[in-house]
Formats: sequence, C-alpha cells, structure tokens
Amino acid sequence: MAFIFTPVELAAMIVMDIAYSFNNAHIMPFYKNKYGLKKEDFPVSYNNYLKSLSIPIYPGLTEEQVNYIIESIIEIGKESYKG
Repeated sequence: MAFIFTPVELAAMIVMDIAYSFNNAHIMPFYKNKYGLKKEDFPVSYNNYLKSLSIPIYPGLTEEQVNYIIESIIEIGKESYKG
C-alpha cells in the first residue's frame, strides 16, 4: 500500500521527530576525555544519536531556504527508505 503525502505533510511528520540540536555528552570531547567515556558506555543514547537529524531552524530562514531544507529531507528519506 502506498501513501501519498505532499512535501509539506511529509516534512511535518519527519520534523516532529527531529531534535533541534542533540549531542550526547559522553561523546563530546570534553566529557569523553575527562571521564574516559566511550560510545559503548551508553548504547541506547548513542543509538538515538545515530538516528537523529539536526536541521537549520531559526526565525530568519527565508521561505526558499525552508523549501530547500524540506526537499533535502525528502530526498534523504527516499534514498534511505527500505520498503
């Protein structure tokens, strides 16, 4: 069964699950070096980090820039869809 969504609908669904800025403290150089942490120390957190996507988001984005971001996300989704 195929679902047909407009680019805006698809982007809205994707954006709902996107973090503005998601960084695992245990892989940031300061904490990693200070405490000797490894990505394997927090596997769930690291797995979620690998699935996250940071996108540009700020009030000054033009409509053209927003559309470019949306289209880029859609293309990434098409390339990585395994269904």
